[in-house]
Amino acid sequence: PVEHDNYFVDACFDSSDSDDVSLKRNRCAGSERAGFLTQGADGSSKPEENPELNVAHGCLWGVWVERSSNDVVMLDGFLVWQNYDYGMIHSAASSLLVTNTVLADNQISAMPLPVGPNALSHEFKETTVHFKDVLFYGRNPNSNCNERKKNVSPCAKLKGIGYHKVESGKGGYIGSIFPGVLGGKTGWPKKSISDPMTYPALHGHTIFENVAVDMFN
Repeated sequence: PVEHDNYFVDACFDSSDSDDVSLKRNRCAGSERAGFLTQGADGSSKPEENPELNVAHGCLWGVWVERSSNDVVMLDGFLVWQNYDYGMIHSAASSLLVTNTVLADNQISAMPLPVGPNALSHEFKETTVHFKDVLFYGRNPNSNCNERKKNVSPCAKLKGIGYHKVESGKGGYIGSIFPGVLGGKTGWPKKSISDPMTYPALHGHTIFENVAVDMFN
């Protein structure tokens, strides 16, 4: 039978109950939901000079940081390619640093949704989304992913489950949605994870540093 209301996010690697996680040389492919569900590493530590890449491929979502005990979440050393909806999603009440990473051939490679103080509280918090030494690669001309997607309809797309994604108007790929710091969590799981349910927070920054973008036509 079809599970119309199964909101549980299975992941190939679920380290969401552990903080300051060190991930090296892990490979995941074909997950019905997430590849990596993680709190990430502590962003106060230095990124590695030559990180050993973690790979997420062919999942619904490649990497998801739902929550974190770190003030800054660091995702260091990832190759995230050909995922059905999102390459990376960050929806924790923390800043985000993505570094030494390649995001390629995903419908939307990065969806940062950091949560800050509610605007009505008039509180400020320094919340930053920082992409450093990252390659956003759009559509591989040698890929047959679109042909294969025609015959794919994940159960998570069924009515009543909040997996529905943002899409470009004509089916193009998106490197990163420019984040607005949210004043509270989205309506996930009963609403789409990309739909804000509050006013945006009053303060936040987005930084792109040494970022390359290619093949988005």
